[in-house]
Parts: sequence; structure tokens; C-alpha cells
Amino acid sequence: MTNFKTILDKNGNLPNMIFSSNEGAGEAKSGIEFAQVQRNQLFEQAGIPFQLTFNHFDPILHFVTRQAQMAFKDENINNLFDWYGGDRLYDGELGSLSVDDLSFGQFFGQEITNVDEDRANRVYNLKVGDFLVARVHYHDGKHFGTANRKPVAFVENFDHFANLTTVDTYDLRGFKSLTQIYSGDNKIASEQFFSSTGRVTIEHFFMEDYENITEMGANGAGTAANEIIGELKDANGQTYANRLSAGWKLNYENGPSVMFDTMTELTAQWMDDVNSYYYTENADNIWILDRLNDHQEKITDGFSKPAKTIYFLHNGHTGLSDMADPEANNGVLNNNFRYGLSAGQKTHFVGNYEFFDAVVSATPEQTRDVIARFKPEKAHFATIPVGVLTPSQLSAPLVPMAARNPNSVITISRVVMDKRIEAAVAAVAYARTHGAPDAVLDSYGSLDMGDNAITPRQIKYVVDKTGINADFDNEYLFDKLPKEVQAQYDDKGIWTGPSDVPRPGFVLHGYLNDPKIIQEVEQRSQLFTVTSHMEGFNLAVTEAISQGVVPLTYHERYLSTGAIVTDFPEMRDVVELPYAKPIYDYGNLLVSKEDLAQNEQAWAAMGQAIVDLFSDSDKLQRYSEQAQTFAQTHFSPQAVLADWESLILSFDADTQKGDA
Repeated sequence: MTNFKTILDKNGNLPNMIFSSNEGAGEAKSGIEFAQVQRNQLFEQAGIPFQLTFNHFDPILHFVTRQAQMAFKDENINNLFDWYGGDRLYDGELGSLSVDDLSFGQFFGQEITNVDEDRANRVYNLKVGDFLVARVHYHDGKHFGTANRKPVAFVENFDHFANLTTVDTYDLRGFKSLTQIYSGDNKIASEQFFSSTGRVTIEHFFMEDYENITEMGANGAGTAANEIIGELKDANGQTYANRLSAGWKLNYENGPSVMFDTMTELTAQWMDDVNSYYYTENADNIWILDRLNDHQEKITDGFSKPAKTIYFLHNGHTGLSDMADPEANNGVLNNNFRYGLSAGQKTHFVGNYEFFDAVVSATPEQTRDVIARFKPEKAHFATIPVGVLTPSQLSAPLVPMAARNPNSVITISRVVMDKRIEAAVAAVAYARTHGAPDAVLDSYGSLDMGDNAITPRQIKYVVDKTGINADFDNEYLFDKLPKEVQAQYDDKGIWTGPSDVPRPGFVLHGYLNDPKIIQEVEQRSQLFTVTSHMEGFNLAVTEAISQGVVPLTYHERYLSTGAIVTDFPEMRDVVELPYAKPIYDYGNLLVSKEDLAQNEQAWAAMGQAIVDLFSDSDKLQRYSEQAQTFAQTHFSPQAVLADWESLILSFDADTQKGDA
């Protein structure tokens, strides 16, 4: 690997720190979080100082960051609430504070003797006689690696009128990190955030929301905009009933207390404090903004000490209606990028992108499109893939197609509306009735039940329409399959049953969080479908092709596999399939026959591609080899690191801004 230290800047200096900023880590990560993880694992391999910075309160953060998907040390994690509490570094055991360690003593002079455990909901109800005193909620100890304990999650406390008075949240590291104080009318009045020593570090105040204006709570729910976008949730997922954020108070240790109107202002102060702490005159810090949100004000206002800023475009920058023409100057922007790319609060004539030192896209196609649309004068627009293959992915031998599960198709993604898993179901169903009767689809990902369960309803529409699982009463969820069928899958969700046992045509498995298991699934599968109505780079398909899984995708503009036709033109027939029109609800009587016909044609085209590949073993094997070669050539650590080096060098070089 290239020595990053010798070529970083014109003086040969390493940056003091490269920060990758986001709201939180999250156990069930999206592509943006995975991209952050892979980038910083690359920096770690290269010996580059880095931190992942998160501004949302998260009592299980240090559990998440230690899991196999991330495996970062605490010194590489910087959370706003940890920073001001002095609690970034922790070398103790997680989940050490158990329910048995709490002491409730007496309630108005009476001993608490009635303790009722509700194991199904993991809660203890503490009573004095018939009066509820407290509810102690605990984590699933097995999930957090403490099977013999019941780690405390949060405690609800009640007065003698059965009114909720406070909710105490406990950090998995073993201390109370948040107390939410409720008013007599059962509405949240304030929040106090604590350090591990019990010091109140941050306070959050609320007032009555007479106009239903919501603002961000401890976990970042809600919006600062004067519009209703849904219920405001607290750190434990409880609803803030008609409450408006009235401000934040930061209590510096051995220093002043400072008031802020919004979480955005508090976040800006934190970023500035962190930047100043790590600043030296030898080299600047670098901030990579993967999500703007609460970080936006600091970027346009600037830091007290010099720093370089990079805005990363992880998705298509245009709204869905403009995907066909991303260069349209007046087209609708993807709402995630409206602040970062459009003219903003500083001036109506200069796009906010000019306040960044660089704007980075994951593919050359998108970089060309944003340059053509915005015509930057100062900001440097560059291309750096977000996918970086691991040593395990690079060194794994290519499993021949003949040695994999025959006729196997997979998807690995969040099962949400925009991923359009039902289109993959329809394509496989078509293949099963047009020459590939044994084609099967296994989908791995967390199922979104929001918006009146629209995602599973969309899938069910296609399942019912195609009859793909008719033998199993359309029970496509794994845990709904007959027990004798479930028994044919191993603990990784991989089919191991004998050939005389019929496989379901479609099974929706759960979320995979172990990279080793994901790689095993990929090595036993033949095809990988991407049927989203809009995509960015898509890490999942990048990882899949590195294991020789053949991609089947719509002609998405910014997919990582889009450039595969440059290296291997014949693969155009699998990565440029006709696009299916996004339909919100197939069960809606207003869905036009024309739109439905267009989608059925797209489903049939992908289905026929499946048939063609499964009926031509030589072609299937050749495409597998080409897919792996493409991935290893373009997404190796060396290749991606070279792109980062080139960008950072450009900060010091006298180059023309806006080069692709």
C-alpha cells in the first residue's frame, strides 16, 4: 500500500485527524453507515488518524462500534455527549449494570415488596401494595453478550398518584446517562444528560407546542422546520406529546454554561471544540460530511481554527422525477442534498457547495453530472468509490458456479419501499415459469413495517399475483414457513436441504450483521439483483461481485456496476436492464394500466435474463469471473486510497477547481 504520510500534503505531513461525521452508528446500518465503516477501516490500515463523529445520544453506541461490522476502538469514536462528559474512552465490561444492582429502597416510607416480571417485554413492575412505583426495562442480555445478566435499559418512575415523573436511561457502560423530567400533565419538561461521574453535562428544555412545530430531541427525531413531519420521539422511542424544544444548555466542566436555541447550534459548538482540540499548525484537520443535517451550520459558518471540509454524495442528487435527466438545471434535488448543493442562507447566488473544499461522488458519472449542473467556481468536485474490499474479500478464491447453490438469486438490502424487492420477486417468478423452474430468491435484510406496512403489502401483491410461493400459502417470511422447510436451512439462512425437497421460490430472511456470514451467503449464490427505483453506489452489490456473484440490475445511473461495461462490454445485458416505474401501492385502484404494463415488461426482461444465465453455464461462469475481476481492480484498498491521496493533495496544489 502507498505510504500515505509522504504524499499527503506539500510538506509531507499527516493530517491531525480525519473526521467522518454522521448522526449515529445504528445496529441496522444503511449504505451510508457501511461506507463510513469501510472508509475508516481503510484509514486504519494505512495508519491515518481518524474518528467517526456522532452527534446523537445513544446509550448502546459503544456496543455497536465494537461489533464485527465496525470493530473500532473507543479512541476512534467521538460522540457529542461523550465528549462533553469526558467519557469517550472505556475499557470496562459492557452490560455490567444489571437489574439486581439497582436499589429502590422505600416509597413514602413503605418497602417495595411486590415485584412482577414481564419477561415477554423485558420489564419489572415494582409496586407498594397495588401502587405502581417504577418500571425497570432491561436489555436482552444474550444480544449484548451478557446472557447471565439483565442490563438495565431505562427506568420509569411514578408518584403516588401514578403520574410518570422521570425516566432514567442507562448507558450500557453502566451509568445513568439521561434523566427525562415530566410535568404534572404527563408531558416532558426537560432532559438532563449525565457523565459517568454524575455531572450534568447538557440540558434540554421543552415548552408547549401550540402550532405543532417539532424540533430535534436527544435521539435526533423531529425537525427544526416549521412543518409537521410526524411524531417527535425521545431517546427511548416514547412520543413527545405536543412539545417544542425551547433550547439547550451546555455545562463545560470547570467552565461556563452556554445556551443554544437548537441542536444545530450545539452541534456546531461541539464540532468547533473538537476541531480546535486536534488542530496544530503543521496540518489541518479534515471533516468528511456524510450527512449534513445538524452539521450544516458549522460548514457555512466556518471553524475557529482552519479545517478542510468534504461533502460526500452517497445517493443520486436529483429527485426521483428527474432521474432521467440529472443535468437539468431546474430539476428537483434529492431532499437530502438540498442544503448542501443549492443556494442557501449565505447568498442566493452562490451554492452552498462552494463553502466546501471538495464535493465527492462515488462514480465518475455522477461527478460529471453535478459539475455540468452546478458549474462550480471554487469547490473541487472529485470521484472516490465508497466501497473498499476487505482482505478477506480480496483473497477469497472464486467459487465456481457449478459448486454454488443451483439457480440461486439473492438480494441483500434494507427491505423498504425504495428498494423494490417485489420487482426481484416478480422477475424470479417469471423465470420459474419460462424455463428456469428451480430459480429461487433469498432476500436478506430488515423488513420495514412503516407507512401502514406498505413494503410487505407490495411484496404480497406480487407474491399473490405470480403464485411464486403457492405451495406455502404465500408465507414468504422465513419464520412463517413450515417447520420441515425451515429445517432445511442452516443457521446462516443458507439452503442445505436435499434435492428432492422443494425449495420455496422466495424467502425473506432477517438482517445479516456478520461480514463472514454475508460472504458465505455470497459464495453460495449465483445472481444478485438490484431493483431499486433509485440508487447510489450500492455497497452490497459491490461486495457481492467481489465474490463472483453475477449482478442483475436496472440501468441505474450511479451504481458501482455501471462501469463494468467499459471493462466487459458483453455484460451490458445484465447491468442495463429496463427500468421499472416506481408505483407507490400496487393495490391502489388508481394505478394506471400503462404503468403496470411497463413494470411487467421490466420484470419479464430481468426474468428472461435469469433464464438465459441459468441455461448457459459457460456464460454464467464467464460473467462471474468478469464481475470479480472488475471489483478487485476498481475497489481494492490500494485503488481507493490512491483516490483519497489525490484529493487531499489537491487541497495544496494549484489546480483548476471542478475537475472530474
